[in-house]
Amino acid sequence: MWLPTQAQVNTAGRYATAVAGTAITIFGLQAKGFTLDQAKDVIAALGTTVNSVVILLGALASAYAAIKGIKSSGQSGQGAQIGANASTLVQPGPNGTAIVTMTDPDMAKSALTAQKNTA
Repeated sequence: MWLPTQAQVNTAGRYATAVAGTAITIFGLQAKGFTLDQAKDVIAALGTTVNSVVILLGALASAYAAIKGIKSSGQSGQGAQIGANASTLVQPGPNGTAIVTMTDPDMAKSALTAQKNTA
């Protein structure tokens, strides 16, 4: 059975926090006197087609960002990020493996701490 990695769970948590922050902002605007009716009037003034397109784009953008974020936090995505990082040197190893050298001491320390905590 497939289970998400810890990094993927963390990424999903960040997106859930962003959604919650949006909801809190909406409630905060309402508390300041910006009513839902005022928002509806602004949206209605744009026209039905524009409204539909804006709503669709908003929903698609949120879903796309979440999918990309979760995918990039998987093992393949993390490997690609390490390889693309200027603070790492990646050399081919035996049997399709790689030897990674981190030239940034803070990055190396973080990697070693994370590995120690998962062992």
